[in-house]
Amino acid sequence: FQITQLLYSAMFGLFFFVVITALIMICARVVKVSRQYLVIVKDQENMPISVKDSMQQSIMERIRKNHEVTKTVLVQALVYFLAFLLTLAFPLIQLVGFHGTHWPYYLELIFTPMQGFFNFLIFLYYKVANYRRMHLGTSTKEIL
Repeated sequence: FQITQLLYSAMFGLFFFVVITALIMICARVVKVSRQYLVIVKDQENMPISVKDSMQQSIMERIRKNHEVTKTVLVQALVYFLAFLLTLAFPLIQLVGFHGTHWPYYLELIFTPMQGFFNFLIFLYYKVANYRRMHLGTSTKEIL
């Protein structure tokens, strides 16, 4: 029994490490893109107005939209991670200890099956937000 629990702990730890590493990589990418965006904006402000002004405006608009999408992906990744933590916190609490009480077991029975539901809500929220961004006058009720 102890070997099985040790293997379960090791696999859980490895999976948790992979998820944390991916989240750190996403955050690092967003920070890098944000810094590049700020440098481009500062360079754009220092440039004199020229004939290429409309072309530069369209390029800046595209860069701004890409920057917004990158930030949205970061927030979405963080929310997915929080849903992941919420559903797996109670099995982890059971693994660490608290063998005398049954509340972690009951909460595990409630929250673990709800992980798919949480993921669905997050997915649906961002789909609705994207649709509302494209169609500004549409309410959430009309979309759903």
